[in-house]
Amino acid sequence: MSVEESDTRLAAELAAYEARLVPGVTVRGGPAARATVTRRRRRNTAALAAAVVLLVVAGVGLLRPEQQEEDRLVPVTPPSATASSGEPSPPPGPLDNATIDFSRLPEADCGGPTVQLRDGDNSNVRRLDTVFSYYVSDHRPVVADLDGDGRDDYVAVLGCVGEGGGVGRSWLLMLTGDLPRLTVAGPGFPLQAVDRERDPDPELVGLRVEDGVVVADLSTDGQESTVRLRWNGTELAPARTN
Repeated sequence: MSVEESDTRLAAELAAYEARLVPGVTVRGGPAARATVTRRRRRNTAALAAAVVLLVVAGVGLLRPEQQEEDRLVPVTPPSATASSGEPSPPPGPLDNATIDFSRLPEADCGGPTVQLRDGDNSNVRRLDTVFSYYVSDHRPVVADLDGDGRDDYVAVLGCVGEGGGVGRSWLLMLTGDLPRLTVAGPGFPLQAVDRERDPDPELVGLRVEDGVVVADLSTDGQESTVRLRWNGTELAPARTN
């Protein structure tokens, strides 16, 4: 017999016993017993309800393990730089977002404007009645004090090309100043063949500074060569050899 059934039977027996008594006579403990039974019922009902809730919650957890796994917070992993192209993206170069003054160059050698580069390029410079794109090469620049003023200078490949994608021109140029604002110090070493219709342009394959001399390794149609350049006060020119 359950507790609830026992309580119900006890209440019924008390009621029957009272009915047999003389009217007006109250059995000691009768109302108190009924109150006790009522409290027991309420406690039993509350306990039963709580047990049902626990069973429901546990059942949901057992039936939906995949949902619990999905709700977990996991650290966000940034996409790999190789996800789209299969090759890591090169980091931005130190000159990619610099402002460079080209005014010390002849007009025919990209001279004239001050250019604000964005990601190594600026394609909205108007000069010579057309639109030019100025750029900095992907080749990493070298940094050294080349003019002896105690401050670092940059040597980089800079160039420009006219509207319509015509033949561009580029040079090894020395730049002075402090990033992000630099100035081309003067004419540099051209990275074009003398006769471009007959000869291929040299390709820069290495760049370094040795004892104040800029050493450029070139490849021209498979032929390797090395050029040594020094800042002579007005331009970056071939260094004298002893």
